[in-house]
Amino acid sequence: AAKALGRIGLPGACYAKDVYNLLEDYDMGAQVAGAAALAHLGNGAKDMAREAASRLAGFLHDPDREKRIRACKALSEMGSIGELHANEVAVLLDDVMLSVRRAAILALGGLGASGAHHAGKLVPLLKDPHLRSAAVQTLVQLGICLDDVQDQMRHEAWYVKRDILLAMSRCGTESVALSEAIMECLKDHHRDVRLAALSVLAAWPMESVALAERVLRAMLENLSEDLDIRAGAEALLACVPEHG
Repeated sequence: AAKALGRIGLPGACYAKDVYNLLEDYDMGAQVAGAAALAHLGNGAKDMAREAASRLAGFLHDPDREKRIRACKALSEMGSIGELHANEVAVLLDDVMLSVRRAAILALGGLGASGAHHAGKLVPLLKDPHLRSAAVQTLVQLGICLDDVQDQMRHEAWYVKRDILLAMSRCGTESVALSEAIMECLKDHHRDVRLAALSVLAAWPMESVALAERVLRAMLENLSEDLDIRAGAEALLACVPEHG
């Protein structure tokens, strides 16, 4: 219910006090949902949302890794109020648990300019096989250090390119900024890289997919091309408006 009120936004503001009471719930899931919802219930709930964010920030230091992870995710969903705790989230980039480090990386992507302030700490992670995907997703989402991401898209190892593209497929329209490098990957010699590049285009609006129309048609018309790739190219071309 709290999540639903958060999605409703201002019309749900009259229930702000009820949502605030969830912060006292024994279940952390209820606390997290309540805190995230308060951030979207307007100015009348702003003070309560700030207090909720402070409580969540306290969980960033909890010995329970699951609580640290959930706190990261919830703060990233609190907009400008969550941004106030970006520095505390960034501390977890050095957490002993890999899953917590990954959660912190992804959370920074939702913390706007405050999260972007820590981008320099993410660039080295583009070379970390365990955290590369999360770093790519956050950097592309924030629209910064894209030259560093592009450099890795030209890595000699096909699986590095594939992993980066699969991460970018979760970024939606933000990945259009790297369209030139993605076009190169559509022509890559490795089948899995080409397939991953198609998955990035699948998240684009049709006017952006049109940028790759020529390459997609070449894929479709190449009878020696992998069947899955030809099918993917055909599906994308079906979304491109015909020139008339």
